[in-house]
Amino acid sequence: MRKPLTSNAPVQKALNIIREVEKHDASFVLEGDNLSVRVYNGASLPGELIGEIKAYKKEISDLIREREQSDSDKRQPGLIKLGHNEHGIPCFLFPGMPGLVHHYEPLGHALSTKYQPYGISYIAGDSPVQPHKNLGEIVAQALDEVSKIWKDGQVVFIGHSFGALVAFETVRALEGRGKQVEQLIVLDAAVNMQNFGTISDEKVIDAISFFTERYQLSGFIEKDWKNTLKGHFGSVPLKDDIDNLCRFFIDHVIAGTKQTYLLNVLHAYLYQIQMVGKPSGKINSDLLVIKAANQKNRPVYGECLGWELFCHRKVSSTVSLGDHESMVLPPHSESLAENIVSYQSQ
Repeated sequence: MRKPLTSNAPVQKALNIIREVEKHDASFVLEGDNLSVRVYNGASLPGELIGEIKAYKKEISDLIREREQSDSDKRQPGLIKLGHNEHGIPCFLFPGMPGLVHHYEPLGHALSTKYQPYGISYIAGDSPVQPHKNLGEIVAQALDEVSKIWKDGQVVFIGHSFGALVAFETVRALEGRGKQVEQLIVLDAAVNMQNFGTISDEKVIDAISFFTERYQLSGFIEKDWKNTLKGHFGSVPLKDDIDNLCRFFIDHVIAGTKQTYLLNVLHAYLYQIQMVGKPSGKINSDLLVIKAANQKNRPVYGECLGWELFCHRKVSSTVSLGDHESMVLPPHSESLAENIVSYQSQ
């Protein structure tokens, strides 16, 4: 394991710059030796801060690389502790696609004031483990992970995006075992009323486009990659050959690094978009829907995004700062945690 960076003035300055960038609703992205800044929600960085980023590029890159190496431990399937509270109410966080927990670490730490937060990762990020191919497999894993920590009593489930459906179905499965989950909190996820598996090749292409954008791969992929895929697979529907599609895309379309990691992430994305569908029934938990304040093109499902149709008990809704992704990241993760804690205190 790489030795942690020694604390010195340039490194401390770089650390302060990273924190300042995150306060401006932005984050660093490191691909190889290329350091860039991803800005969320139309935010902008002050010119002085941009100058400091250029001046301390090497130190910032080293710190980001160090963080990513530490994050690799959180890219494994299983239960991952996200805070330091040993005595709080157990809180299980279900991530959005593709199921990596490290993205939610800031929220976990913010929740530690009251909760004992854990993330449930349902993807093997850095090891060649077969991805879950249906929602039942993910729920079965989640049940195993939850049972390691919680037997009965107070508990809170939090699901973001696709993770809301996973959390919901896990609650239903627990209720089938005679357990009661006190509260389910849905983060910016509308109910999908379609049946499972209703996916087109266009949806597959859209998912790959999102994947390439999110993982900053535009400089590594062929410009005409869509036709490359269609030409290779011919008349075979892309959605019917996910394993070969992922391998072909990584081996022949991307000319970059982290291939095992990218292959597993793409696998997870393409299987998980086929898992999205209508919840399987109703639950008996109190349910809170927290919507991102800055959300475009949201389907109109009403104040609670359709979840009131699948809950026997009270369903409430509120709004938190940020957009779909940035709401769980600094600086918005703090206010989101406050929203959750204040609701649970009511």
